[in-house]
Amino acid sequence: MVQDISGLTTLAEVGIGIAGFSGVFAVLTGSGKLIPAERFRLEALLKTSIGATFLAMAPHAFFAGTLKESVIWLILGSILGIYCVFLLPLIPRAFALRADNPHLFSTPVMVLQAIFIVVALLLAIALFFVSLPDKLSVYTTALVVLLLASAVVFYRLLFYRKPDDGAQQFVATELDQEKE
Repeated sequence: MVQDISGLTTLAEVGIGIAGFSGVFAVLTGSGKLIPAERFRLEALLKTSIGATFLAMAPHAFFAGTLKESVIWLILGSILGIYCVFLLPLIPRAFALRADNPHLFSTPVMVLQAIFIVVALLLAIALFFVSLPDKLSVYTTALVVLLLASAVVFYRLLFYRKPDDGAQQFVATELDQEKE
């Protein structure tokens, strides 16, 4: 019996929404005016959200074919794992950019982002070991973790930016400024 994967469509829509934001952000800020740190954050946002979107839609294509369900989950787990390995280089790049932009790359947030990527990778590996009925839950959880990573970048890209004049001061929301 093939599992109901229709819920993955919602995850794909969330990923598309987050990726769409990046286009609006680039147009409104003028992509030529972005400092390298903001360009990197935009890249991380696109990689995690578009990746999650693709990974949420992939099962629809595979289950439309004639492959056995167990084979499909092996393929999907492999694709998810390879994609998470592809995301791993974002972590040291963020730490390297932190030297010039400590307010844009706080250590707790970078550690959280690294945890998201590693957890998604571990869930991809887990797909090889869990029983067939549990595979959809594990796969969906991995996609949600990737979307959480996108959401964190989305929030920080909106509310944590350097001012246009290049000053080293920190721009945050009114709520964050009240905490100080």
